[in-house]
Amino acid sequence: ARILQSTSTFALLHPKHKSEVTNFFASDSLSTSMSTSKSASTKWDEKMLDGPLLLRIEQDTTEPILYSGDPLSSNSVLVWIKENYMPLVTHLEGHNFRTVTSIGKALLIGITYPQDQSENDDTGHDETTNSFIQGLRHLAQYGPESITKKYKFAQMNGKKFGSFLKKFNISYTSTFPQILVLNVQNRTYYQ
Repeated sequence: ARILQSTSTFALLHPKHKSEVTNFFASDSLSTSMSTSKSASTKWDEKMLDGPLLLRIEQDTTEPILYSGDPLSSNSVLVWIKENYMPLVTHLEGHNFRTVTSIGKALLIGITYPQDQSENDDTGHDETTNSFIQGLRHLAQYGPESITKKYKFAQMNGKKFGSFLKKFNISYTSTFPQILVLNVQNRTYYQ
């Protein structure tokens, strides 16, 4: 689990400090998302404070992912960590492509094409691209289980990986952003 921790932030909150845990979930950004998200009612419950609370926290998401399995089963905890150690939407690069594709799920890849940075924000993304990435992140976190359990969500720079994307008939002349579903194990893709 320590090796996997370096990729994500996990927190173990002890029930002895119930007031601190309650304050954590009462913060403005969390309380708003916890009360309005469709998953909040199933994920967050006051009864969870009766034992240790394990959660995964990710920057740019509004709600932590809560562990609801047996807190005394190290196998159960390790399985949960392996399922949740990657970001909701992984930024695909050459160094992590094999790791992301080896998890056994088909990839739902949002392909963006960053423009000249002088015209955009510090990431090189324009407003449309930022909105697209936020929508992808929202789908990964709050989408129907039939989608979120089936796919690993990712984002890829279409400009940087143009030669790779040509295999899937996606080129810099294509309209961006785009979605590519890639199943590496079956060697199939959908556009």
